[in-house]
Amino acid sequence: MLPPRRLEGLLKQALYLQSQQCTYHNTPFPVSSSLLVDHTCSRERFPSETKQILEHRDEVLHCAWSYSGLYLATGALDGSLYIWKYNPQCYQLMEDKLIEVLFSVGYIAWSPDDTMICVCGVEKCPDALVYTVTGSSAVLKCKITQSPEDVLTKCAWSPDSRYVYTGGQQGQFYKYDLHTSTVYKWEGVRLHGVATLSDHKTVLAADSHKRVRTYNFDENTDSTLFECEQQIVSMSLSSDEKFCLLTLAKQGLLTIDVASGAFVRKFYGVAQKDYHLNAFFGGVNEEFIVSGSEDHKVYVYRRNCSTPILKLDGHSSVGSCVSWNPVYTDCFVSGSDDANVRLWAPPLPSDDSECSSGTQV
Repeated sequence: MLPPRRLEGLLKQALYLQSQQCTYHNTPFPVSSSLLVDHTCSRERFPSETKQILEHRDEVLHCAWSYSGLYLATGALDGSLYIWKYNPQCYQLMEDKLIEVLFSVGYIAWSPDDTMICVCGVEKCPDALVYTVTGSSAVLKCKITQSPEDVLTKCAWSPDSRYVYTGGQQGQFYKYDLHTSTVYKWEGVRLHGVATLSDHKTVLAADSHKRVRTYNFDENTDSTLFECEQQIVSMSLSSDEKFCLLTLAKQGLLTIDVASGAFVRKFYGVAQKDYHLNAFFGGVNEEFIVSGSEDHKVYVYRRNCSTPILKLDGHSSVGSCVSWNPVYTDCFVSGSDDANVRLWAPPLPSDDSECSSGTQV
């Protein structure tokens, strides 16, 4: 005897499977689809067109959306750090604040409560700076520094916005308590990337030995999660903490399963040889991956497919950084050595859009 509503369940499974096979599907499930034809989304509803260009004075090295999706931070080689306010109806960013940092802005991380930003430099920068960004202006809250010989180029926040984890390629790895200014050290870790898990204990770190390792500062324990054949250029973590995305030197991208440490998939096409690039999860349920590239293009992949679904033109130099809006998932940004940040959104506006388009490009 069939269980109740069995047919309805089977139809939902069929629609879900079709949404997974749809190249440009970027809307929440359940999908609005007729049972008479297979479900297909148009590229016109997918972020694939430049809606706005933001201009810096120098090469853009990093960009990061706030957790609310309403603010974007972009940093450049000349030390300028812009914070932009986002209007999701118009696909438009407006300058909110400009922070003149004393070093090149190589990495930016928002605190989970969106009240602070941690900023790191490039190469031989010994400091990480934390700014309070609520209100009409940004205020320097603290400087994380231990020695002028340190190199601090990566950072990540604890889930409660109390601790900052930071380090770099000279072997420094610190946990900084913003409440007490206490610094906890882990010697000898040459960081290429860092991320934190929601258990408030585990920190993931990519290092110069081609490994992703887990660290627990409270219990002073560590273990290897995954080993690569090539050097890791950058690392990012999916918001559900299931997948870790690695950019590899001259070898494209790959994902690993965080729970098991198992290899999941490799992604081909991105050109990486001499420059630091980053890649990012994004879209509804983070079913997509976006990456910059040395061939000036922006590459977009479905998470379940190794070849790109889009190669977006627009930048005139290396696409060094990308970030996908975590809330308004129909847009992402890319930054480049051409000193521009591009906002990518669907060519056709959404049905509830109050504006026909964003700022003209």
